[in-house]
Amino acid sequence: MASIENFTGTLSGIAVGPDGTTVAIGTFSGALSWGRSSVAASAGTAGFIAVARGDGAPRWARLVNDGLLPQGVAMDDDGDVAVVARGSDCAPSKVALYDPDGSRRWARDVPTWCVGGRPYERPVVAMRGHDVVIGGTFTDTFDFGDGPASAIGTDGFVIDLAP
Repeated sequence: MASIENFTGTLSGIAVGPDGTTVAIGTFSGALSWGRSSVAASAGTAGFIAVARGDGAPRWARLVNDGLLPQGVAMDDDGDVAVVARGSDCAPSKVALYDPDGSRRWARDVPTWCVGGRPYERPVVAMRGHDVVIGGTFTDTFDFGDGPASAIGTDGFVIDLAP
């Protein structure tokens, strides 16, 4: 595996595909170089995704959009990458799906569980075939796509997001 050059940050997750393709997510400040990809945090801390081929050579790196910090990652058999990320406040988290070349296919809001005005828990993400499956907890009202659902205390959720 190649190294991330000039890395000042934290690794928060990895996933490995059946062909050995590896994806790493985390946060950094300043700039990050990964093979031919270079990304820079505009201010403070930013999130990143870095993918390496099965032989360890860098494929691509991207900033996590929307100013969110990545919390979980999964990869399907075709190399699609799902990343769940959240902000530093109690705004909704976001799950996004990237194709094997690093282009974002789609993104969707998911609930963030907050205690005392701060995010408390990390949502989890997995892939089943080409579906992105995400789970976590929420305490307020959130629209999962079929109209608003209100938690009774703290409720859990599992969403299967088919392509």
